[in-house]
Amino acid sequence: MVKSVNKVVYKPDSQSTDEYIAMVNPEEYKKWLEDKSVPLVNVVDAFEIFYSGQGAQGHLGRVSKQQLETVFNTKNETDAMEILLKNGSLQSAEKIKQYGDTNQSRGSRNTSTTLRPTTLKFQLSEKQKTHALPPIFDVMEVDASDPQVTLSFYKRLYPFKPLFTWLNQNYGTSTFRSSTSFEALPEPIERALSRVILSSAPSNLFTHREFAFTLIGDTYLRYHSFSNVEEFKQTVLRLNPTRFEIGPVYNARPRDRKTLAPGVLKPMLRELVFDIDMTDYDEIRTCCSGKEICGRCWAYISAAVEVLDPALREEFGFKHLLWVYSGRRGIHCWVSDQAALALTDDERRTLLSYLEVIKGGKEMAKKVNVRSTQLGKPSSLHPALRESYERLKGRFVEIVLEDQKCFDKKEGGWEDLLKLIPRNDTVEALREKWEADPNRPSMGKWGDFVKLMKADKSGVLQAAAEDIILQYTYPRLDAEVSKHRNHLLKAPFCIHPATGRICVPVDPAKIDEFDPMTVPTVGELLEELGLAQAGGDGQTDTSNS
Repeated sequence: MVKSVNKVVYKPDSQSTDEYIAMVNPEEYKKWLEDKSVPLVNVVDAFEIFYSGQGAQGHLGRVSKQQLETVFNTKNETDAMEILLKNGSLQSAEKIKQYGDTNQSRGSRNTSTTLRPTTLKFQLSEKQKTHALPPIFDVMEVDASDPQVTLSFYKRLYPFKPLFTWLNQNYGTSTFRSSTSFEALPEPIERALSRVILSSAPSNLFTHREFAFTLIGDTYLRYHSFSNVEEFKQTVLRLNPTRFEIGPVYNARPRDRKTLAPGVLKPMLRELVFDIDMTDYDEIRTCCSGKEICGRCWAYISAAVEVLDPALREEFGFKHLLWVYSGRRGIHCWVSDQAALALTDDERRTLLSYLEVIKGGKEMAKKVNVRSTQLGKPSSLHPALRESYERLKGRFVEIVLEDQKCFDKKEGGWEDLLKLIPRNDTVEALREKWEADPNRPSMGKWGDFVKLMKADKSGVLQAAAEDIILQYTYPRLDAEVSKHRNHLLKAPFCIHPATGRICVPVDPAKIDEFDPMTVPTVGELLEELGLAQAGGDGQTDTSNS
C-alpha cells in the first residue's frame, strides 16, 4: 500500500508567487482541522516547511528563520506549522504520493517543484569512477561541491564504520532482531535496550534508522535505511551526496514504508540533539553577522558549550555526548544515552523548557524571564541556573565587555542595555552620563551600572544585572531541533558545501581552544592524502579507520 502524502500550500499574498508548503497525511490533516488535539507529528510527513518563490513551477527550498519571523511572525517552527496548516489549502496527492522516495527531488535546480517519481541515475565520468585525484594539487582550486572531490572524500576518508559503531551502539540482535516490532516488546524500551547482548551485528538502532541525502542541485531524498554498513557506504558512493542527515529509529524499516498502512511508520527512538547557531547571536555580536564567523564571535559558542555540557551531564546524568562542529557557524550536540534515545516528544519539550532561558524574537528586549516577584522583590535564581551564572559572569566580561565591546555605541549598544534595567531613575542617570561621554567604553559603562547596583538595597538591580549577564552569554538553543524525534540533523564528518570544512567532533573540555577557522577543508585533507600517497601506491582508503 502506498503511503498517501499531500501538500498544504499557504500563500500569504494571493497576488504573489511565494508559497509555503508542508507535506501531510491527508486523513490525519482533515482530522486535525476538526480536532486540534490530534498530534501534529501524525499530521505532517516531516516537521519542515518548504518555500517556493515561483509558485507551483518553482524550486523548493527549506524555509529560513528570517522567513519564519517575517511571514509567520514567529521563530517557533511548530507555531509556524500550525499557522500554515490552518490557513493553507490541501492540494492533490497525484504527483506527490511518493514524497521522500529514493527517486524524488526537493528543490533541484534541474527539476520542478512538483514532487514526482523520477528515474534517478547519478552518472559519473570515467575520471570520477577512478575515485582518485592527482597526488598533489592546488588546495585553492578545490570546490567542495565538485562531484569528483566529494566522491574522493567518501571513498578515501569518510569514517563509515566508526559512524556505524556509534549509531549501532554495539547492541546485538538477540533482542532487536530485524523481525521484532517495537510495539511487540514485552517491556519498556529502556529495559529492553539495557538487556541486549554486545555485538557488532547491525541492530534496529541502525537498520531501522532513517538517512536523508542532499544531492547536487539540492535534490533531497528521504527515508533511506540500510541492512549493514557496507550497503550504507555503497549507497553513499553511488549517490555521491553533497551532505546527508541522520533521523530517528522507526518501528519498521523506513525504506519499507510503502508496504505499510498510512500512519503506521512512527519514530520510536532518537538521540537527544541540540543545535546552537551563531546567527541567533547577531544582535549581540559586533565582529560579524549573518553567515560570517570568526574566532572572536566563536567565544559565544564556547561559553554555551561550557554551560550546556555540564548541565546535561550533572543535572540529567547523561554520559554519552558528542559535540560536532557544523562546518560553518554553529555546533551540534548528540546525546546517545539509552534514556535520551527513549524520550518522547513531550518529554523532549519538557527537558528543553527547563534548559531554555533565552526566549523571544527581535522585538522583545528582555529575553530572560526566570524569576517570580515576592513582596515586591525578585526571587533568587534557580540553583542550577545559579551555577550557570557563576560560570558565565567571567565570560561576560571577556566576551561582551572587553572583546565585542557591545555597549560602546548607542544604537544597538548601550540603549539596548538600558532597556533591561527596570528602574527609571537608574536608566535616566546612566543615559545622561553616557550621552555626555559618548566615547566611554563598554567596561566603563558596565562599571557605572554596577556602582548604582551596589547602592541599591532592594535587590532589584542585582537581579537585573544577573539577568543581563545571562541574556548576553547563556546558550541560545534552536528549540525546534530538540523537540521532535523526526527531526533530521546533518551527520558528523560531512563536508559543509559552502565552506568545504569538515563537520569534526569537538572536545567540550577543550572548547576554549577550538578555532573554527583552523578546521581542515576537504581540499586540505585530500592534498595531505595525496602527499602521503606520493611515496606509496596511491590507493589509500581510510574510510574504515
